[in-house]
Amino acid sequence: MPKNITKYLLTASLLFVSWVIFAQANKRPVKTRGLIYTREKAFNVSFNSSGFSLGYSKGKIKTYQVTPFWQFELGRLKHSKEYKQVTDITGIRNAKPYSYGKKNVFLTARLMRGQKRYLTEKAKTKGVAIGWQYLGGISLGLLKPYYLNLQRQADPANPQDFSTRAEKYSLENRDVFLDSRAIVGGASFWKGIGETSILPGLHGRLGVLFDWGAFDATSKSVDIGVMIDVFPKAVPIMIDAKNYPFFLNLYINFQFGKRS
Repeated sequence: MPKNITKYLLTASLLFVSWVIFAQANKRPVKTRGLIYTREKAFNVSFNSSGFSLGYSKGKIKTYQVTPFWQFELGRLKHSKEYKQVTDITGIRNAKPYSYGKKNVFLTARLMRGQKRYLTEKAKTKGVAIGWQYLGGISLGLLKPYYLNLQRQADPANPQDFSTRAEKYSLENRDVFLDSRAIVGGASFWKGIGETSILPGLHGRLGVLFDWGAFDATSKSVDIGVMIDVFPKAVPIMIDAKNYPFFLNLYINFQFGKRS
């Protein structure tokens, strides 16, 4: 996503979230009388401008308007310069696309505490409830070496004799790893999984919430907003492109669950 577009979208999203929150700040809270559900469990599917995540949340319904909850999710974050391409080597069939200049795959495991707050006084069983929610917690970064299938000359005496092997980036193989003429394609995702290292960080999220049947037994909602992951050092995803210690993204999250 171009930097200017990202900047404008982030600004517009923040302004919209702020407007919804402050415009509804003085609404009279809904009483707890008649509350028939006390717990909420849901699965989450999220997409953001740097990746995606899958999660599970569990909350305790305090009032019609307030639901504190815990959420756990696994996801993936990409560098803005990361994109897929296919090999330039002729005669290669069914090769996996690969990301040129990539050093590590970056995964995240997040454990967060959050709260939903509904702002509209709608019918308790029908229609769309509008509100906002925030989350904050730990973002455990998982760095897995990125492997490519590289074509190397097997016999120096025979220029036509080549072998292919999976390799991760190192200073010793830099010239070959960054030579598109030698890259056959991406290796299996599971290659190098045992070499994964951990980079702990923090996560925060603020969004506008739209809930269809907010007080029904079935939970169906969408929240849209901004999120940030911050780490103590630059996350080494790309080899030559500049890496950063944070990821600021727009996101959209779909939630499906049940109340009891």
